[in-house]
Amino acid sequence: MKLTGPKLRLLLGYTAALAGAAFLLAALAFAVYEAFFLANRSQAQGVIVANLAHTSRSEPDVPTPGAPVETTTFCPQFEFQSADGKLQRVESSDCTAPPTYAVGQKVSVNYLRSSPDNAQVDSFDAKWGFVLIFGIVAVILLPIGSVLLRRLKLDGHSLDPLSFWD
Repeated sequence: MKLTGPKLRLLLGYTAALAGAAFLLAALAFAVYEAFFLANRSQAQGVIVANLAHTSRSEPDVPTPGAPVETTTFCPQFEFQSADGKLQRVESSDCTAPPTYAVGQKVSVNYLRSSPDNAQVDSFDAKWGFVLIFGIVAVILLPIGSVLLRRLKLDGHSLDPLSFWD
């Protein structure tokens, strides 16, 4: 198998189109979940009790002298009183560097009564961050794949995915 220009465009076109479609489906799934969550939420006032540091270590892509790259993000931990009167302490998955919230800061909290330990701080990032990120990636990849495949078709090449192996 020789990787020629049209075969490479066919591979890239299908890869971008399929990945874009997968990201679009993921964005829609996150949006449906978040809409359900917001429609059934309870709200409470909470307070940030800590910013928990999480350090991840990654090796450099190119072998270079020096230490591996370390990245530290801060995940806010907050407390609130749920409707049943119990004090809940939750670590947010909305981690940032530097920390977004200060210890002692009052925040609005969204949670489901059936699962108060899965609460989230009422912020745009916590509610719509995944939808936005996955949606942006889909909006970038889908047109790239579509344009590559359309150009191949207009140039008279086969769009049959199995023709890649010819």
